[in-house]
Amino acid sequence: PHMILHEQIHARSISYCKGEIYLEYETIEEASVQFIAQEISAVEGIEIIKSQYDEIVDALKQIGRRIGIYQTDYDFAKFMVEIPISERLDWLSENMYAILGKDENTTIEEYQRYAELLDLLYVKRL
Repeated sequence: PHMILHEQIHARSISYCKGEIYLEYETIEEASVQFIAQEISAVEGIEIIKSQYDEIVDALKQIGRRIGIYQTDYDFAKFMVEIPISERLDWLSENMYAILGKDENTTIEEYQRYAELLDLLYVKRL
């Protein structure tokens, strides 16, 4: 059921795009879809299957928590799949760096750590 849910979310998230768009944004698409699939599965009591996307989902979660506009991972995950695929990375980057830049307590190490997490979402995974 979890894998079926994952594929159904793809249908809502990116099915209206040409195949080359998926290839261009594959990593952020898979992270976003797997993230909301995990959150829905947790709420509905569906067994969550480990996947090759767990690392990028974790990166997306950490960035979302740092941006802090949603109180729950579920709400942030839902928001991410509502953003058009071609705008997700720009939205994450702009908001993450804005939050880090405004926080006078942000260390260079923290800045670098979040930059590395964001980079994971840009890299082709498969």
